[in-house]
Amino acid sequence: MLVMLRRLAGLENLYHLSATFDRLPTVISELHKAMLDHVYPYAKRALRLEVWEDELPRLAQELHQQGCLIPTCCGFIVGTIFKIRRPTDGEDAAYNGWKRMHATK
Repeated sequence: MLVMLRRLAGLENLYHLSATFDRLPTVISELHKAMLDHVYPYAKRALRLEVWEDELPRLAQELHQQGCLIPTCCGFIVGTIFKIRRPTDGEDAAYNGWKRMHATK
């Protein structure tokens, strides 16, 4: 389970996980797939957007009222901040004052 969660978080690639868990990359990949195959049947209903379809406009409106620059955004995938180069357009939207860098989530 830990392998799957760390791989889905995207913070480490297959080779970093291989070193962390002292297993070959192919074994890590097989473990990850086996866990996904085990978890997916239980989570597939929650992962379908049709289940949340009636709530999406309300979520987008609330996010926009809180300052989200994209009026149709209804949620975020992860909260990890990734540093990016300073963009030529939309620099203000990409600047993260908390981390004092240009970033995207």
